[in-house]
Amino acid sequence: MVTKAGNVYVSEPDGDVDSLGARQVGVSGYGGAGSVVPGDLAGRTAPLLGRARVMMSDRRQLENREEGDEDDDRSAGAQQALGQPAERDALVTGGERRGMAKTKSRRRTGGGAGAQEAGHVGRARNEAPGGPSAGKIILPMKTVAVLGAGLVGSLVAKDLAADGRWSVLSVDRSAEALGRLGGIPNLSTERADLSDVREVARVAAKADVVVGAVPGFLGTQTVRAVLEAGRPVADISFSPENPFELKPLAVAKGLPAIVDCGVSPGLSGLAVGRAVALFDTIDDVKIFVGGLPAVRYWPFEYRSVFSPTDVIEEYTRPSRCVEGGEVVVRPALSGVEPLDVPGVGTLEGFYSDGLRTLLDTVKARNLCEKTLRYPGHADRMRMLRETGFFGSEPVSVDGVPVVPRKLTEALLFHSWKRPEGEEELTFLRVICEGRRGGVRVRRTFELLDRTNPKTGDSSMARTTGFPCTTAARLLLEGAFTKPGIFPPELLAPDDALYVRFLAELAERGVAVEETEGELFPG
Repeated sequence: MVTKAGNVYVSEPDGDVDSLGARQVGVSGYGGAGSVVPGDLAGRTAPLLGRARVMMSDRRQLENREEGDEDDDRSAGAQQALGQPAERDALVTGGERRGMAKTKSRRRTGGGAGAQEAGHVGRARNEAPGGPSAGKIILPMKTVAVLGAGLVGSLVAKDLAADGRWSVLSVDRSAEALGRLGGIPNLSTERADLSDVREVARVAAKADVVVGAVPGFLGTQTVRAVLEAGRPVADISFSPENPFELKPLAVAKGLPAIVDCGVSPGLSGLAVGRAVALFDTIDDVKIFVGGLPAVRYWPFEYRSVFSPTDVIEEYTRPSRCVEGGEVVVRPALSGVEPLDVPGVGTLEGFYSDGLRTLLDTVKARNLCEKTLRYPGHADRMRMLRETGFFGSEPVSVDGVPVVPRKLTEALLFHSWKRPEGEEELTFLRVICEGRRGGVRVRRTFELLDRTNPKTGDSSMARTTGFPCTTAARLLLEGAFTKPGIFPPELLAPDDALYVRFLAELAERGVAVEETEGELFPG
């Protein structure tokens, strides 16, 4: 049964809940006034929310502070709350996890090895000469390098700089993009050609943590260069390669890489991973996501709200789905179906290749992602694609070689550019169906965000950038140190990490609603 308390949807559990099988935590309101959780979850959830609030409030504190016993206890509690995910790439369901409950409980005692390690490293780094008894502790300010200063990367840099806890270095080859970040406290800029892995390595060497916000075709080589330089990384690039190809490198270097931490892939994976943890079995997953102008303008009824190159990639890259338990490939822009979105109207969804790591980590019978646009847009893009306008092979025009895609991008990007002050929106709906206790259950994760009227920041930049800044903070704080490649679905089973991601979204005005209900007896 689903009830609503304030702006938090809560599902009553139907039986015992183990440490990784919570039925639902009301996190969309982050435990604010009026928030309610079921009785058998209250004892576990309240400390998690309390610890997460402590971690959130830390961003407003000065680096120079008095360290006493209370601060030691608070720091230890926050680190203990941030456990580590399972040590394998494939997620296990709540049913599978209950079979490992005793082993898991022993492994997680004291917040997990990763949390204990983080606490040790943090103390070694921050302890003043003479030890804790010296009294005054001066914490060194870490540096985070944000690679890319586009629509999303610039927001990531500003959000991290606003913490006041670290120095932010924004890097891009565009002087114009970097110029828009001038005069912001705790934020410096540097020009560099990030298509050159030697430049990436050089910049990474200056930082404690690196954030990747480059176009997708540069994503994998950028993450590889950062790891080879010996730095942990949080990345949002929509690269065609499988991020798990870099796992041996990350493990060998002893470094964590939190990848695909945007909106989709990103929050979509977080939602799916949470459902997997709460269900006995996961059957069907469907993801709908899109960024659109609030007002439709002919002919394309679209504005580019993230890397335009990656937009074209959605229209050309074949879409991998799971049907009947088998991976199949569908043409991009196919499988068009209508979807009604309250407050927006009827949109159309078509197959896109955004499942990424979910193809490896989630064992579902059916699994797909569809990108949303206003009706008719997919037809127009198919026409351009089939005519050859997205082709990458040069054609001769009056003896001059011209790459059709380059020309098309130059023309479309001008047409798609969002005028300053124009409102846009981002919508995400993740529908997960499975079984729990022999009953068919549907869990829905939904987000609708619009341009921030005060700052002008786009909803796509917000919903893509803020999950990435949360991931970066986990790395900067030393709260997540496990070596390997970690997309959000591998973090979602951990209660504290899941709460942390949604809480920081809520703090920044991005509202998430989660509902759950029974479909019919199995």
